[in-house]
Amino acid sequence: MAGSAVLFVWTSLPQQFEPDLILKTYRLRWQIELAFKRMKSILGFGHLPKKDPASARAWLHGKLFVSLLAEHLIAFADKLCAGQGKLSRERRSRWREVGFMAHEISSSVLPRTDLASTLDQWTEIARLGEARRSRTRQMLPNCTH
Repeated sequence: MAGSAVLFVWTSLPQQFEPDLILKTYRLRWQIELAFKRMKSILGFGHLPKKDPASARAWLHGKLFVSLLAEHLIAFADKLCAGQGKLSRERRSRWREVGFMAHEISSSVLPRTDLASTLDQWTEIARLGEARRSRTRQMLPNCTH
């Protein structure tokens, strides 16, 4: 039996489940595990910076949204480029694809300038406010001190 491999899968499923279905389900579960591992690694899913339950839920929903959006953008790009014959699965890395899309999403949402650049331009930004109004001084009637 040189070169053959043996795979053991323990399950609590009843015996009427076919081995092929069990292996197919296991492979699908493993893909889900890898997706969560990517989210933890690339999107910082492993550290929850919020203590308030509502805030934590919003933070998690935002991370899930970015993750799903990245996956959909990758699928869209795959379909868009499929007709060009440029995509090959053998040399591609899902980790790099998700990381690239997450970066693109973040840079589309976050400001394009850093704080130092903003502070350097503050005099121009401050001029965007309202013009000074001229007001006449009003006195309160019958005021005694």
